[in-house]
Amino acid sequence: MDFKKELLLYAILFVFFSIGMHFSAWTTAPVAHLEHLPQSSLGVCHPLYLSLIAYLLVLVLRGVVLLLKRFFVRG
Repeated sequence: MDFKKELLLYAILFVFFSIGMHFSAWTTAPVAHLEHLPQSSLGVCHPLYLSLIAYLLVLVLRGVVLLLKRFFVRG
């Protein structure tokens, strides 16, 4: 795996989920939204670890697809 590509994938997931989950907050008052991040019930780092969970799920899915490809190409 190429580190730069994986980091780009993580960054894309981070931005996608940040905007997707809080679209109205990002379009109306983005600075206020960032300022209120420490008061979040999920914690200040929740965008990072939720994106990490999504990245790990994508990684597992890619691994399963790779295994299935190897299984069916050889079989």
